Amino acid sequence: MIHRPFRNGRSPRTLPVQRCLAVLRPILVAAVLLAAGMAAIPDSASSVLPQQTSGLEYRIHAEEGLEGIARSLVSDPGASADFPGLGPPEQWIRDSVDLFLLRDLSTLQEEGFGPPERWVAGLADPPGLRIALRAGTELETMATLRTVFRHELAHLLVHAASGGGAPRWLHEGYAQFASGAWGWDDAWRIQLALFRSGSGSLRDVDLRFRSNPEEIRLAYLLSYTVVQELYNLGGDAGLAALFTALRSGESLDGSLRGVFGLTQEQFERRWRSTVMDRYGWLYLLSRAALFWLLITVVVLIVGLRRMRSDRRRLEDMRERERELESEEDWYVDYGRFEG
Repeated sequence: MIHRPFRNGRSPRTLPVQRCLAVLRPILVAAVLLAAGMAAIPDSASSVLPQQTSGLEYRIHAEEGLEGIARSLVSDPGASADFPGLGPPEQWIRDSVDLFLLRDLSTLQEEGFGPPERWVAGLADPPGLRIALRAGTELETMATLRTVFRHELAHLLVHAASGGGAPRWLHEGYAQFASGAWGWDDAWRIQLALFRSGSGSLRDVDLRFRSNPEEIRLAYLLSYTVVQELYNLGGDAGLAALFTALRSGESLDGSLRGVFGLTQEQFERRWRSTVMDRYGWLYLLSRAALFWLLITVVVLIVGLRRMRSDRRRLEDMRERERELESEEDWYVDYGRFEG
């Protein structure tokens, strides 16, 4: 039997296979291209979810498993509530805000952020409208994340409201003030700092931010007290006017003069006096507590020594008593023997 070749030399068995390959080839190519594109996306941006809430639009960049936390943060009404002196955040921010939620903030260097310290829980890039939060570890509760989120959001508002003219202490002090990041233990840290080195000037506060973590923590606390003093002087209207003056290009001294009628030197003296009046008594209290603690220790030491001395004296008395009893028994026995 003569086998005639099929057209184009293909056997009947290969036709279905090649037809299937022809159909699947575009699909396989598309899959490969999609996989390559996904591989090119950084891990920190593996999930980009647009979110509109409270007048602000967010682009969420969350690691796997953190998307729900991100949605909870941006939908929390407390996070976007009116800011002191600045009102709603959408009044100052018109474009989308990029929100990054990561377990390790050091990976953000690929996104253009500077290398963060290990203790940093959040970062803000005000000109770029970007916020990054550390989440997904046992250190961050939702309450902590809400506070840090509002703190970083405040940085974006301060930058916009001041036209980039706010000094570091105003940035951090306002963010602390607006987020309510102040605890009872912070008052003790303040009074210890006042005893050790005093509050210094506003420039000194800014310089502390460039020092070690302990000094940086103190700079945050002192910055809070500065903004608290500003608010006590002028309230919301005073803060708003201060930001307006800075945005117009006025110097800090000129802004303080125009808004509060005080030179920078006068304001610093007033601030230092207020801080000492408000927190200085805590140092005295701690000194009193330390004094009574030392008295207690001394009394305990004296008491223990007295107890040991009394115990030795009692043992000596008992030993003497036993000796006397032994002598008495001997004479009695001897007397009976003689009798």
